[in-house]
Amino acid sequence: MKKLTLLALFAILSAFACDDGKNSSTNNNNTNNTNNNTNNTNNTNNTNCGNGVIDDGEVCDGTNLNGETCVTRGYTGGTLACANTCLSFITSGCTSNTATCGNNTTEAGEACDGTDLNGESCATQGFSGGTLICNNTCSGFITSGCTNNTGNGMVGDACSTPEDCSGITGITPECMTNLGGFVQLPGGYCTATCTPPANPGDPDPCQAGGGVCVNVMLGAYCLKPCTDSSECREPDYTCAALPVGGDGATYCMPPMGGM
Repeated sequence: MKKLTLLALFAILSAFACDDGKNSSTNNNNTNNTNNNTNNTNNTNNTNCGNGVIDDGEVCDGTNLNGETCVTRGYTGGTLACANTCLSFITSGCTSNTATCGNNTTEAGEACDGTDLNGESCATQGFSGGTLICNNTCSGFITSGCTNNTGNGMVGDACSTPEDCSGITGITPECMTNLGGFVQLPGGYCTATCTPPANPGDPDPCQAGGGVCVNVMLGAYCLKPCTDSSECREPDYTCAALPVGGDGATYCMPPMGGM
């Protein structure tokens, strides 16, 4: 009886041992499958950034820019680079020819920019001294800080205020810097509005200031007559006829003969 009981106990223990082995094997297989699935997923997501080959998910890799350049990215030139994640481009090395007013660098289309006056000064603008300033649109200069201690303020002389045109008497002097907002007059131009003589030979109101009253685009003004550009403020003014109308006479004119 005792022998039979021991045999039954061994049989039961053996059955549990077999079941434990199967369960352990099954667990190991499940773990391996899970690890394999994880590895497969990682292999799909890892794009090997840095191998110079553009893998799935990358836009570039090292020097391999996938045919992209600064130009294709909307710039005018420069050097495009790939980010160290291979997921985007670095455009800080790209350049653009579009002028940026306010960066203190005179670029294409600008007369000046901030402290960069493009080699200009009050003297080159026809004044005797003072401080020249670039306007806030980089399109021209502010000459109010310039001084004009030379000359007698006659028609065509440089000026920053009407008082600089003291040589024009009998009519109200003006220091004109542009004509109607369209034509720029570098360094200012001593002039005055006037009424042309009714008949040839009649007194000219501008004559006392060394000028001639001439009908120009938006009215009649005192202009400085000349026969050669050396009589004008070179290189800003040239001796030329009026671009529109006129009688063929020549006067000291701003660039492009636009006055």
